[in-house]
Amino acid sequence: MATAVSVLRRAPLTIGSLPGVSELLEEAARLVGYKPDVVRNRSSLAEQAQNQAILAKALAQAELQPLTRSSVVAYKARLVKEAESKGSCQFVRAMHGEDGECTVVLLGLVAWINFGIQNIALGCMSNNAAEWLTRLHGLWACIGYGLVAIWTVCMVARHKEAVSIRASWNNNNDVSQYSKPIPEFAIADMVALKKALPETTFFVEEFRAKGNRIDVWEASPVSDPFLVANYKGVCVYLDVWDEPRFEGRRTV
Repeated sequence: MATAVSVLRRAPLTIGSLPGVSELLEEAARLVGYKPDVVRNRSSLAEQAQNQAILAKALAQAELQPLTRSSVVAYKARLVKEAESKGSCQFVRAMHGEDGECTVVLLGLVAWINFGIQNIALGCMSNNAAEWLTRLHGLWACIGYGLVAIWTVCMVARHKEAVSIRASWNNNNDVSQYSKPIPEFAIADMVALKKALPETTFFVEEFRAKGNRIDVWEASPVSDPFLVANYKGVCVYLDVWDEPRFEGRRTV
């Protein structure tokens, strides 16, 4: 977990730049109504940039630096990978599907029919049991053994329990409805930003890993929840804390 959290970084909120629109496009939009995406989205992007500037000013006033979005994305991806790695490998899961069943049946037919024909043919070619056993150890006879071995591996994978884990992030936890503990440093940051920008709302984004076995579900990693601030659609990740141990101290 410490390794995953170490990828998180803080930096001042950056304000997005507006795409350039030529005078010709502006004139075409005004005279003939031609409005490509760059023109249609310009007003909404301008509003978003204005809201980013307002939020950035409030963050600076509250002396807060949010987590960078790129580091949060990297952290989330690493945590999802870590959780889903606790499930069965892709080969075992594939053997439990419909294609896996067809593979086992067809491979079994080919392997055992080939193995039977091979042994009958070697028996007919041999004058005694000793010669038959010698022929069974020939290099070309390994094809039959190899097919049976592959079929056995597929059968073992198909009869082994397939553990599937699906991980995702839940950002529907409005802080007003959130009942779990939040550390004081995160509460302090939330209050400071709310004073600087009263229209800001907050929610907690949590990690969820669902598996088909309860022991794997309980063993899967629990993420550090994020405190997210939202101002008119502009969201920033304010804080993160250690949920399993909940030591109440800032980790990044």
